[in-house]
Amino acid sequence: MATDGLTLENSPFVAPEQREWAEAAERGVLFIKRCRNCGKPHYYPRFYCPFCQSAETEFVKASGKGEIYTFTICRLPATPIINAYVTLAEGPTIMTRIVDAHPEDVAIGQTVSLVFEPSSMGFPVPCFRP
Repeated sequence: MATDGLTLENSPFVAPEQREWAEAAERGVLFIKRCRNCGKPHYYPRFYCPFCQSAETEFVKASGKGEIYTFTICRLPATPIINAYVTLAEGPTIMTRIVDAHPEDVAIGQTVSLVFEPSSMGFPVPCFRP
């Protein structure tokens, strides 16, 4: 699903701690991290828990369900882009895009579902649709 000739293998955008996340994204699965020490889930993938700084973190599969926390519309001449923060059912809030929706049909608190869109980074990125 990558564009511009980049693949997961040659992408400069995939740090070692994010490789498993990017491989899952290629399969259409969203991984978040959970701390084995404090139990809190977090996103984006990183070596250390942002809450307790433990290195005891693990990837867990997210359900792909969420709710729009807030959004903004970038009105471009061709197609508006809806940038949003979506709070996942598992707890973390992620920055993303809302796709397959008209801006006037998007609302804070609206439930959304995960889809992956191609990117120029060598791996697909998580987006959401109502």
